[in-house]
Amino acid sequence: MMFNNTLIVGLGLIGGSLAFDIKSKKLSQNVYALDKDQSALKSAVDKGIIEGGFEEDIEYDFIIFCNPISSLEDTAKILEKYIKNTLITDVASVKEYPENVLKPIFKENYIGSHPIAGSHKNGFENASKDLFKDRLAVICPTDLSKEEYIFKLKDFWERLGSKVEIMDSKTHDKIFAITSHLPHLIAYTLTKSLPEEYKNYVGQGFLDTTRIGASQSGLWTDIFLYNQEHLLESIELFKKHLAYLENIIKQKDKERLAKALEEISNKRKSL
Repeated sequence: MMFNNTLIVGLGLIGGSLAFDIKSKKLSQNVYALDKDQSALKSAVDKGIIEGGFEEDIEYDFIIFCNPISSLEDTAKILEKYIKNTLITDVASVKEYPENVLKPIFKENYIGSHPIAGSHKNGFENASKDLFKDRLAVICPTDLSKEEYIFKLKDFWERLGSKVEIMDSKTHDKIFAITSHLPHLIAYTLTKSLPEEYKNYVGQGFLDTTRIGASQSGLWTDIFLYNQEHLLESIELFKKHLAYLENIIKQKDKERLAKALEEISNKRKSL
């Protein structure tokens, strides 16, 4: 066992999947969850992946914040008085903001995490085992983080089957603004651009491209706003390349267009 008592804050897709894996891989003697959705808590207890809901008199040695980014600070302040020798992490897709609000509260105990796993589906009902297997997990220590906790958190994600990379929160947010946040914004925009009268004519290409446009709106509202600076930079970069292709099409320059698309195609194939 890595931990005695683990508390998962937010029992949705990620929190629920963590509960499944922590329990099945015996990484914590006990697992508890804090969530306002009583049906999710009951379901998790019935499945045997948590002992029950949050209890004030338990000494937690591992807490994972899986709740919305916008509620992180308020929830952290509520739990602050229950924290002693506790490793604290969160799984938000943005890392600078959580660090800014959680580091002052939990100091050397806090290290950010971002498991690159998920789905356009949400909720505990979509949680599953091995969601993090063969996925990347990024951890973002702060300048205060305990070295022993950094190693322990890295070990935790590796035991879930993830490959771990360590980087600072600003670098993380610059990277994922363009590799994750921008694609979701584009999927939403492309879906919005579809006239209602054309809905019966969409092909698999449109459906594949816009699949993530069905993602949870509240989650992505937070991500877009809490990574505003880097997302806006990514939008400008996208607009630049879109304008480049638009200009070639306007000029009807077949040779340049074919060359540009071939270069892009080769880049995609290399991913």
